[in-house]
Amino acid sequence: MYTLSLALNTSALTYQNDTNIDFTINPTIGISLSSTNLVIDDLAPGSYADSNIITINVNTNASHGYYLAATTGTNGTNTDLIHSENGNYKFTNLTTNKTTLSNFDDNQWGYSYSTDGGANWVSGSQGGTSSGYNGLPLDNSDSGATGITLIDTTSPATNNSVKFKIGAKASNTQPSGTYTNTINFYAITNQTPISFNDAFATEGKERLLGYYKMQDATPSICNAVTENQVGTLIDVRDNQTYKVAKLKDGKCWMIENLNLAGGTKLSSDTTDFESTYSLPTDQGWKSDGSLPDSSKSGFDNDNYAYVYNSGNKTNNCADPGCYSYYSWDAATLGSGRNISTENTDAPYSICPKGWRLPTTYHGSGTAAEATDFRALMIAYGGSNSIQIYDSTTNPTGATLYSKFGQDTTIPNFLLSGRYTDSSLYYGGSDGYYWSATSSSSSAAARNLYFVSSYVKSADLSIRRVGFAVRCILKTEQ
Repeated sequence: MYTLSLALNTSALTYQNDTNIDFTINPTIGISLSSTNLVIDDLAPGSYADSNIITINVNTNASHGYYLAATTGTNGTNTDLIHSENGNYKFTNLTTNKTTLSNFDDNQWGYSYSTDGGANWVSGSQGGTSSGYNGLPLDNSDSGATGITLIDTTSPATNNSVKFKIGAKASNTQPSGTYTNTINFYAITNQTPISFNDAFATEGKERLLGYYKMQDATPSICNAVTENQVGTLIDVRDNQTYKVAKLKDGKCWMIENLNLAGGTKLSSDTTDFESTYSLPTDQGWKSDGSLPDSSKSGFDNDNYAYVYNSGNKTNNCADPGCYSYYSWDAATLGSGRNISTENTDAPYSICPKGWRLPTTYHGSGTAAEATDFRALMIAYGGSNSIQIYDSTTNPTGATLYSKFGQDTTIPNFLLSGRYTDSSLYYGGSDGYYWSATSSSSSAAARNLYFVSSYVKSADLSIRRVGFAVRCILKTEQ
């Protein structure tokens, strides 16, 4: 008798009987469970046989579907899967497809499965035309991290049952009944990635010029999107497009710098402030409450914004989105102008409606950990007790920067510069991002700052200098 151990790696599962297993995807990977369901009852010298059949039934609440994959784990060599006590005879995993058991080489085993109730048995991924058996991908860590896809569906109502079996062929010289070993079979589940377009379409949102609108983004859309998904949305105020992404902190961020044109007239219908709030009409703001026009010398005075035109980008700043810088007054639409209390957030911002400036906190403790810049650093490997990372911290500033500032899975993730004192400094290299958070000085406010070896989540800077703005989607609207 040859007994294989079955381990199902998923969020929840219960046994129906010896040959049927039901489990629910929530849709996360969770509990593992072992069983002795895959059994070849008899395998005499020179013979071949199938095991019994196990049936895996899947139910899921993943609205955009899921996939089910299988692999083996051996806790050892991937060539010694079933062996005799004296080690002279070994079964090895098939490396190529075999149409029938009789085609197996001596002392080989493989798997086959069916998604149509057993009418057709196949090897390879779902929908494959090859019939018969193949070897499962091996994972010596027993983590079930890799595998062959058995089901890949964009709808949870289809293809939710798999029948699975193994087969083996013995050599003519094999002594009967001397083989033993345990092989783990893992069924791995995960939801199909959900894009921003999927999430907007599900909520019935309309497009503008082929893009979904930033002002139509909602917390439920962000919650639905899969981590590291990147989308392109349009800001209806001036029809500029921006890449956004769901990052490791679970929040949706702009991953390009805001580039709202100077002179744009703002209203509470499309911008992050209430209709009862009066936009500034002094210190560079136009009398109608629109943003100041682009002014290279603007940062010699308080409360100006500087915006490069699309045809006038600096060569030191990477394309796209790294060419517009705002004073803190402009970034907060003047709502932070009279705040001079440490760790107080300005109520409004230049961000599109439904979006806001990220928050930060000067200090430590749970209040700091809950703010946006600190939480993002923690998600990328930072400590919950550190706000300044340098060569002496763990992780070091360079280590955190390599994850936080140069995430290659996110295009232009954190790329910035600043415009100050009529000159551009550090364009496209160092990062300077305004937060919504004030300091105890009426002339300064807090920002995220990083270089290749140094990261600070609550840096202190003069309000009149121009920093980049990256908006974050509100969690409540």
